[in-house]
Amino acid sequence: MGKILDAFADNELCAAPMAYKGSAKYRKAVDAMFKTAEALETVLGREEKELFEQFCAAQQEESHLYQLDSFSRGFRIAVLMLFEVFAAGKDEFILSKETKE
Repeated sequence: MGKILDAFADNELCAAPMAYKGSAKYRKAVDAMFKTAEALETVLGREEKELFEQFCAAQQEESHLYQLDSFSRGFRIAVLMLFEVFAAGKDEFILSKETKE
C-alpha cells in the first residue's frame, strides 16, 4: 500500500485527532472490557498477567493489521468503482444539441 493510504488508514493525516466516542453499544462494550480487566487484575498472578498482556498485544497487532488490509482493499474497490463510472465513456450528463432543441 502507498504511503498516503497507509497514513490515512492509520489516522496520521488528521491535523487534529479526535477521540472516538462511539455509540451506546460501543461504550457498553468498552465498559465491559474495563470491568473484565479489573476482575482479571485481582485473580491473575504476576506471570499470568505478563503472559496475558503478551497475548493482548499480539491480538491487537493482528487486529490492526487485518483492519489495515481490509481498509486498503475496500478503498481500492471504491476507487475501481469510481473509475468504472468515469471510464464508461458516455456523455449522459452532458446536454447534447438534440436535447436543447
